[in-house]
Amino acid sequence: MRERKYRAWDKRLGKMVWSSLAVAEACLGLTEVGGKFLPGCKLEPKCKEEKDFIGFPANCPFFDWMDYTGKKDKTGREMYEGDILDYGELTDHSGRCLHKVIWDERVAGFGTLSPSEPDHPYPLDCDGEVIGNVWEHRLLLEARP
Repeated sequence: MRERKYRAWDKRLGKMVWSSLAVAEACLGLTEVGGKFLPGCKLEPKCKEEKDFIGFPANCPFFDWMDYTGKKDKTGREMYEGDILDYGELTDHSGRCLHKVIWDERVAGFGTLSPSEPDHPYPLDCDGEVIGNVWEHRLLLEARP
C-alpha cells in the first residue's frame, strides 16, 4: 500500500502549501472532521511557515489538491499529481519529452499524459525527472507542440 500524502496549490496566494493528512482527507471528503484543525505545520518537513499550513475546513475550496503517487522519479524526488516529468530529448531532437502526472480513471491508477497525445495516457514509471508542476510551471507544457 502506498503512503498517503497530499500537497495543495493555494489559488488565492498562488503558491504550493503543505497540509497534514487529516486536513487533506477532510477537504477531499475522505474523513469526517469537524471544527477547527489544529496547526501541525511543524510536523510537516516541507512546511516553512505556520501560514503555509491549511488550518480551517472553510479554506478547502481555495485549494487544488495533489495526491502522492507513491513513486519517486529517477533522482529520488516524490511524484505528485500535476507534476511535470522530463523523459529527455525526443528521438527526432525537436525538443524534450515532457509528460504530466495524472490520475487515470480508466485504470484507477496514476499515469502520464503528453501534451502532443492528450487522449493517450501512459503508465507512470520512474524513468523521468520531476522538473516542476502544472501550477508553478504551466508554460513548460503550454509551449509544447
